[in-house]
Amino acid sequence: MPFFDKARYKETVAYIKNYAASGLSQQIRDDIATLITTRINRTQDRNKYQQVVTAMSVKHNIVSDTKGNAVEREQRRAIVLIWATLGAPVGDRTNTDRRMNEGMRLAPAALPAALTESMKLAGVVASQAGADHVFNTEFSANPLTFIQTYRIFINGVTTGRDRFSTAPTGNYRNVVNTFYFYYNAEKDRFEFSMTLVGMYGAGHSFPVVSVPAVHWSDVPGRGITPTPGPPPPPIPMVVPPPPPSFAGILATELAGANWMITTQFTGCSFCYAEAGNTSYAAHIAPAGDVRKPVMSGLVLAQQLMGMDPNVGGAAFANFAHPVNVFGNGAGNANVLSGNSFYPQKSAILPTDMKWMSIFGRDNGGWQIYTQSISNGMAIMDARRIF
Repeated sequence: MPFFDKARYKETVAYIKNYAASGLSQQIRDDIATLITTRINRTQDRNKYQQVVTAMSVKHNIVSDTKGNAVEREQRRAIVLIWATLGAPVGDRTNTDRRMNEGMRLAPAALPAALTESMKLAGVVASQAGADHVFNTEFSANPLTFIQTYRIFINGVTTGRDRFSTAPTGNYRNVVNTFYFYYNAEKDRFEFSMTLVGMYGAGHSFPVVSVPAVHWSDVPGRGITPTPGPPPPPIPMVVPPPPPSFAGILATELAGANWMITTQFTGCSFCYAEAGNTSYAAHIAPAGDVRKPVMSGLVLAQQLMGMDPNVGGAAFANFAHPVNVFGNGAGNANVLSGNSFYPQKSAILPTDMKWMSIFGRDNGGWQIYTQSISNGMAIMDARRIF
């Protein structure tokens, strides 16, 4: 191995460790360096190591006469090495390879910001200290700015669903004590999950109120017919059953933790109500397993809003207060700004909605945020709704 290859690698690792302009502590920068030397090293995989140090060569990859000054060349090498490290253990390196190539060819003025950004993401992957730093100083400090900048994905859980469907226990708090915030370099998004995926690295743990998704037909009193027609004529001397209704929704009390999380939305409706210092929420799903009738997201939202004369609208049986419906293509939610609904799901165009996330923070009162992602993986909508 030529000396200049080894020197290029070692000098770049040292440059990252000493790059205080990133705003990261020395501990986190040391953690990033450890991540690099653990994932990219000659002993583990000589061929991969050679590919990376070649990709770091400004002379090899920039054909023009203007290759930048020494600092600019070092920053390019640092960005390439970081993204090669983040992509090392994942299956699909499309995103990380793209970031590597962009880093080598960025305009000089864009290099410092790109390096800081790369180090911040690498810090989340490298250690809990890095993940804690980004969670506390960016996500928690300003959730709206964060979701306007980064895609998020929530891996929700079904824990506690039985409390809110056919066998309620009367305990409407559903606190999951450990959730993780981490960065998925393969898909270029931050994720929330009850488990850490080893190849994605470290994460920040925090307690959340988990709002389980409940299939619409499991709501007490709703019944199992997706779109009922006119009721049949009553049989003489038999009391007809009550009409189907969403007035029996059993909602989750948002209490016991400072964060609320619920699983992804692709057609579900989010129902929310508050009075004074008490807030409740429910996640109603239009589709479940093969044994349960499927309803479109739009029809579900309209029924919850009370627009179907044959179905009673949404009400929380355990919380007597008007319910806001934030649905798929329809809603009557009293939002702070924008539509009272999120875009309808479609798989036709890259600009159509693929999934939507909702999470909340108790900041002296609950604040609820939403982010919609398109099929083309763009952030379509990111805002605070309540």
